[in-house]
Amino acid sequence: MRLREDLLVLPDGSTAAYAYVERPRFAIVAAIEDGRVWMVEQYRHPLRTRTLELPMGVAPGGDAVPIEEAARIELREETGLTALELVHIGEITPAPALIAQSGALYLATGLTEGPQDLEPMEQGLEARPLAVDHVLSMILSGEIRDAVTIAAFGLLRLRAII
Repeated sequence: MRLREDLLVLPDGSTAAYAYVERPRFAIVAAIEDGRVWMVEQYRHPLRTRTLELPMGVAPGGDAVPIEEAARIELREETGLTALELVHIGEITPAPALIAQSGALYLATGLTEGPQDLEPMEQGLEARPLAVDHVLSMILSGEIRDAVTIAAFGLLRLRAII
């Protein structure tokens, strides 16, 4: 992660400083079987609360790791699941005005359960499968507010996966 401040030349010729954060690409995984999707609940310090979201993250090694491999790593670490197949669904840019970062959304199928392998900062993370319709109602009610998770469910719905 790197904090940047660029000096921009605006259309009228004036200049302005623009601050943003650079972060490595991340993977988002929608592990779906039998009408259920695996979700993770974890503490998010900036919000001082726990959030419910899809498994996602940057693999150890950052951009040096192929993004599909990052998806497999995140899925196994956070849920304990391995997937027979990963299908790339689309790209998500969470906050382009603030962060230079994009995420790749994968659909994971052919799931096998195993033990989680949480990173130290993920202690207390809980993974569980929920009915897709229940998650959609949680998004509509505002109970799930994570922008990446909401965008991912939008892509999954638009592609007629859910």
